[in-house]
Amino acid sequence: MDERAALSRNRIHNRRMVISKRVDADAVSLALALGLDKKIAPRCLQPGAGMGGVFVESDLDSISSLAQSHGVSLKVLSAARDVNQNLAERLVEKIAHTLNSVEDKDVGIIGLAFKPNTNSVAGSSSLRLAETGAIVDYLVDRYGKALAPAQDGESYWRNRYWLHYAEGSLMPPLLLKLVVNRLGLFGWAARGFVDAQIKLHLDYLEKELDDKQWFAGDAFSAADIIMSFPLEAASSRGGLNASRPNLMSFLARIHARPAYQRALSRGGPYAYAR
Repeated sequence: MDERAALSRNRIHNRRMVISKRVDADAVSLALALGLDKKIAPRCLQPGAGMGGVFVESDLDSISSLAQSHGVSLKVLSAARDVNQNLAERLVEKIAHTLNSVEDKDVGIIGLAFKPNTNSVAGSSSLRLAETGAIVDYLVDRYGKALAPAQDGESYWRNRYWLHYAEGSLMPPLLLKLVVNRLGLFGWAARGFVDAQIKLHLDYLEKELDDKQWFAGDAFSAADIIMSFPLEAASSRGGLNASRPNLMSFLARIHARPAYQRALSRGGPYAYAR
């Protein structure tokens, strides 16, 4: 084992010496600088499920690019990247082997971040979504099916409608209101139009809740989650107040939900939580 470790170190040091010479760097000074890094120690040389953060991978790319531009082939780095890229598949294989099969099983991985005391999962190979409606749709489909009405009724389509309405129709005038207010006198000409648009939406939503507590129907759904934020924003800067009791009661029910209260206790103060 000692001989293999020494051989690995020797290969790495030799390649470092070659590239240092090509880029006119001092290999000895570089070695001394590397020795000051506390992370180069046995505890940081343990096997894991991939790269130690996305920055390690980007550093490898930079070094490889620098080496190639000077005619140096860093086979050790290339091999390290290849091994790390295959580790996720090997991890799944180990889990499947331990459980006999992962079919119809929900498996949670603890420790997705690359080191303790960080919540960064940058570089994750997970699905990347940016639109709020798509994110809510994905989370409901994967983890909260009870928040999606059955597909054989009107509530299903009402739920889908409000998921798109919240960001596609209601938020734009509220965002314009924020911008116009910050423009001061320069935004004066647009204020009447923006305020009128917000009023149209709020009047429409107030009537929608005349005979129901929740937007998609009698049961709380994902639609209510996504509609809550623009209505909170409207209560802060869009003129939503006690003159629209249905909407204010809706927000009160949202804020009273145990899950909402837990989110506040974990996430800290929130300006719109009244």
